[in-house]
Amino acid sequence: MRPPEGFGDVHNQVDSSSLGSVVQVGTVLGSLTVPLAGDASRPQVRQLPAPPRVLVGRDPELRLLTEALDRMRERDEVPVAVVEGAAGIGKSSLVLRWAHDHAGRFPGGQLFADLGGARDVSTLVALHGFLRALGVEPAALPQDLGTAAALYRSVLAQRPVLVVLENVVNAEQVLPFVPGTAISALVATSRSRLTGPDLNGVAAIHLGELANAEATTLLRAYLGADAERESVEVLVERCAGLPLALAIVAARAAEDHDLPGLVAEFDDADDELDAFDSTDGGNRLRAVFTWAYTSLSEEDARALRMLGTSPADELTAASAASLLAVRGGTATRHLRRLTSRNLLAQRGRFRFRMHPLVRAYARQMCVATDEPGEVLNATLRLVDFYTHTACAADRLLYPNRAAVPLPEPVEGSEPLAFGSEDDAVQWLGAEYRELRAALDEAVRGRWHEQAWHLARALDTYHYRSGRLAENIETSRVGVIAASALGEESLTAIALRQLGRAYTRAGDFEPAAHCLHRALASIGEDGNDTELGHVHHDLGRLAARSGDHEAALHHASGALRHYRAGHNAVGESHALNALGRAQSELGDHEAAIRSCTESLVLSEGLGNRSGRVVALDNLGVLLHRTGALDEAVSRFSEAARLASDQENHFFEAEVTERLGLVLAAQGNAAAADTLHRARELYLSQHRTVEAARCEAALGG
Repeated sequence: MRPPEGFGDVHNQVDSSSLGSVVQVGTVLGSLTVPLAGDASRPQVRQLPAPPRVLVGRDPELRLLTEALDRMRERDEVPVAVVEGAAGIGKSSLVLRWAHDHAGRFPGGQLFADLGGARDVSTLVALHGFLRALGVEPAALPQDLGTAAALYRSVLAQRPVLVVLENVVNAEQVLPFVPGTAISALVATSRSRLTGPDLNGVAAIHLGELANAEATTLLRAYLGADAERESVEVLVERCAGLPLALAIVAARAAEDHDLPGLVAEFDDADDELDAFDSTDGGNRLRAVFTWAYTSLSEEDARALRMLGTSPADELTAASAASLLAVRGGTATRHLRRLTSRNLLAQRGRFRFRMHPLVRAYARQMCVATDEPGEVLNATLRLVDFYTHTACAADRLLYPNRAAVPLPEPVEGSEPLAFGSEDDAVQWLGAEYRELRAALDEAVRGRWHEQAWHLARALDTYHYRSGRLAENIETSRVGVIAASALGEESLTAIALRQLGRAYTRAGDFEPAAHCLHRALASIGEDGNDTELGHVHHDLGRLAARSGDHEAALHHASGALRHYRAGHNAVGESHALNALGRAQSELGDHEAAIRSCTESLVLSEGLGNRSGRVVALDNLGVLLHRTGALDEAVSRFSEAARLASDQENHFFEAEVTERLGLVLAAQGNAAAADTLHRARELYLSQHRTVEAARCEAALGG
């Protein structure tokens, strides 16, 4: 082909010993020259950095990566995978280990580029680097991205190469590097979750934190098997499963040769990240967090800072909305975007958690950026959210609880409402750790009103789930908060709750002290319903102590006060207590009348807890009078209702009594029933009762 007039003696030229086909790209006037050096004059491309010295706990992810790339190749698709996870989670170590282990699959060589981090490497510059490594002369490098990518695919067309990209920011960065044929493969790492229509079908492998045992193995691999055990355990805990943190700790230990001293430095550090700085001034852990943080929008960066100050370990869209003072949809978008950057981890469908070291970084940025008052208000909104929502849940669990006015939610706090008791129980179970954290924060912040209401709202849930020690602990908080508020009526309620908690735990002396203090604070001329409550609780204490005369006295007093106060629900409970005391004193006929009256009244009122207790009492009476079949029927119904209400504390007791009746009948189901009761007791740490079931099984 002759060139156009004025272009001189030029022509299209390709020099290569291995090129299969050449595609002319772009608009070329005159000639296209792509000189490629022959294999004899250029070494094979081997750009991979060295593999990690040790890799622990990643075997499942290595298998997933192999299987995913193999499946794509079998379908004649270009094998592309992205390993994503938080900064410092070990993405590079995983990919480099895999790449070195599978280098034999790619005789054409391995290409490597880091596209992020502190250096802002442009896609075109990285692509030029690959083309030069593959033999394209500098003069032939196209200066626009599309043309360079097309030439790159042409050069790789018959050359099986593994391409490894580190720190990819988005899908657009990946696409120009995707080979054109299935004989090559691309594996990338990213701190973000890459999405986009052009990456559909690409294998995405998520890396999470190392389990405690794996982190210990990794640290010991760095330090040696003889490293001091207690110090290793503390350092593993401080690193919270983050491989980069473990590697930095190991390097620090190698510098200092003093593990206990390093542990002490962690304890004395002003913030959790200081101890991860090396003695030569390096602070790689902080640097990788900064890289991720500075890539956020201003709104998401603020959300990250505020989330880092949260006393709750996990957040939902609802709780985050109150913390941030935004609508639920806005909170969801913040959480999703931060999760896509792996600054949050999603747990389950709607729960989000921040790694402890990321949280430490977020708190530092909050101190440097935000006003203290803004942080305080955010924390108060979150505590208020948990307080109001817990009270709403408790009202469904115990609808007959005496109402105490709750202040309006603080501005920006948006509590939840529940459609059913089951929804309330599920929420309390899912949010229990966060509720305890909110209560602790209310105490620290001297938000006494929230502390009192939150301690009270946990009472029924604690009882039902058999959390006896925690019931005492939080009830004490209620007494302290009431005292700080200076409200005598709130103090009486809190004392009664604490006395009831002690009674359930079998600690009768402090129970009596609290209940008599509550009675004295109300006075004999006080509110009849409140007096009925205290006498009812004193009757329960007397019954559990074995003083059935006192139990009868207090049950009768409770019944009298409830009737005077026109409290029908209280009356149904007092009738139950009265029947139980009458039975213990041998008056079974009166006891059956009292418990039957309580059952009818409870059913009419829709009082589920009163109905369960009445059925249980009638089961006891029928057992004592020899009506075993009827007793089995009553106990079975009571156990089912207690289970439905997730009242596992009472379910255990009813199940034990059912098992004893079945044993008396010679029923083969007795053993399974007593085993069930024993397991329920053990799950609640009620070892005395569990041993009692064990003895019954042995008999």
